[in-house]
Amino acid sequence: RVEQAHSRSVSQLLLVEWDAEPLLVSAGDDGAVRSWFLDGKSGPLRVDRAHRNGVNQLLLVEWDDEPLLVSSSSTIRSWWLSGAGAG
Repeated sequence: RVEQAHSRSVSQLLLVEWDAEPLLVSAGDDGAVRSWFLDGKSGPLRVDRAHRNGVNQLLLVEWDDEPLLVSSSSTIRSWWLSGAGAG
């Protein structure tokens, strides 16, 4: 259970694997993209202002053998699952 995961409604959830553990990625109407381990602890990805508007879509792809998260609003942005911005 994660209390106050976002300041507004959660719009997208995506379950992925990170270091052989399940990791939940959430995106919200607050424009944030965050990750959580199933025990409720914060994961490696936390971008509070990923988008100016609410996030509409999350997609995970492999790029150079690394997991890359793509998020969309009125713009499309990408983030390494490690937390580093990709573009």
